[in-house]
Amino acid sequence: MLGDVLTFKRDGDGHVALCVGEDAYHCLGGNQSDQVCITRTAKSRPYKARRPIYNVQPANVRKIVLVANGMPNRRATASRKP
Repeated sequence: MLGDVLTFKRDGDGHVALCVGEDAYHCLGGNQSDQVCITRTAKSRPYKARRPIYNVQPANVRKIVLVANGMPNRRATASRKP
């Protein structure tokens, strides 16, 4: 879901990123190839996922369906009701 915090295990340490979309996870993170960028990661790879606790969840916190190149999946978006 948009804004979820994803954690990953790596040899000797870990990594944290924010979910910005799904088909696989599209993750916004720092120090990825020495830059802040969005990378596509298999859904099996995160160690844990955490969602902020909201008193009232903002309307824009929702599942964002993307295709592999990071563009919105128009069919999946069109089929969802607001």
